Amino acid sequence: MKSPLIINNPKENCCGCGACAQICPRHCIEMVRDTEGFLYPKLRKEECTGCLKCESVCPWHGNTSERLPLCDYGIINENEEIREKSSSGGVFYVLAKKIIENDGVVFGACFDENNMVRHDLSEDLEGILKFLGSKYVQSEIGSVYSQVKEYLLNGRYVLFSGTPCQVLGLRNYLKKDYEKLLTIDCICHGVPSPLVWEKYLSEIVDTSKKIKVVFRDKSEGWYGYHVCIRSIDGAILYKQKWTSDPYMQLFVSDYSLRPSCYNCPAKAGKSGSDITLGDFWGVDKTLPDMYDNKGTSLVLANTQKGKLFIQGIEGLNSKVVPHESSIIYNPAWSNKAQKPSERDYFFRLIQKRNIWSLYVRFLHPEMLLKNVIKGKIALLLHKFRLGKG
Repeated sequence: MKSPLIINNPKENCCGCGACAQICPRHCIEMVRDTEGFLYPKLRKEECTGCLKCESVCPWHGNTSERLPLCDYGIINENEEIREKSSSGGVFYVLAKKIIENDGVVFGACFDENNMVRHDLSEDLEGILKFLGSKYVQSEIGSVYSQVKEYLLNGRYVLFSGTPCQVLGLRNYLKKDYEKLLTIDCICHGVPSPLVWEKYLSEIVDTSKKIKVVFRDKSEGWYGYHVCIRSIDGAILYKQKWTSDPYMQLFVSDYSLRPSCYNCPAKAGKSGSDITLGDFWGVDKTLPDMYDNKGTSLVLANTQKGKLFIQGIEGLNSKVVPHESSIIYNPAWSNKAQKPSERDYFFRLIQKRNIWSLYVRFLHPEMLLKNVIKGKIALLLHKFRLGKG
């Protein structure tokens, strides 16, 4: 019996999409967290028959190639209430709404009762509100791919949204395209560790109480967004601009990312998604008349299905833009994250140190040095005073 390669896959070649666990006919693969907080497949060898279906769906065992979009758009949802609740221009809601209105099902990432991120489904408009807004934590897929297939086989329209590697995992799992399936991915910088998120959150708020997390609060502007955590009654418990928030800075500096993010197989259209959504950074220079600092979406129609779907939606202020102009300030569309030299050391310290101290240690060592110098001066002054006494 031939053993599947997934049991010896290096961690940089596993994105945690879970397609292998869901395709296994004997259900002898489970997704297990490692010491960094990421999920990896664990095989019960004694139950494996060596069918290798798990390999056939793995994003690292297929052949994908870069693909340019058919059309790039700058888009703003004319519904200001939805736009305000969204991270950028509010496009996801109208795409999901169209699916729901056609008796469809929408799958997306949301916060659960423990403030962790997982994939879930909704069959109504109220339910899709939980999918709005960016969640900078790797989402747990669970059994979503098999649920998507079941709805499709029952003739329902399905919208699946996720990271590029999650979309690639789904498409590999399904083995074929379905007319009633619309796949949407995002321009992805990388996925941070759920362990880092859990630790950070527990250090700044009381997680035993119900809270609402907004990674991209735009009340003071889209460009200068804040991480905002509120109580269930709306009181602000924590608010920090993203440029000075420890969690966000460790994320954008690539320290807290999954190992596979430095070796991503799904960049530059390789995921096979119908539509890619992102923030239209640089819209103030590229399409200045669509910039008001409230959020503008960059929307890439990657397939004819995606293009027709976008064009068939009302209530959107949209303009076509050349691809070179659309991604000039969005390098994450094609560029992989760069692994910091001390990234692994960061994760070795995560069990011992708080997030703020790690932020200072890895991103602002000058603050640490300043405190050390202040401490030494204070000690010398103390000794001097003792001597004088």
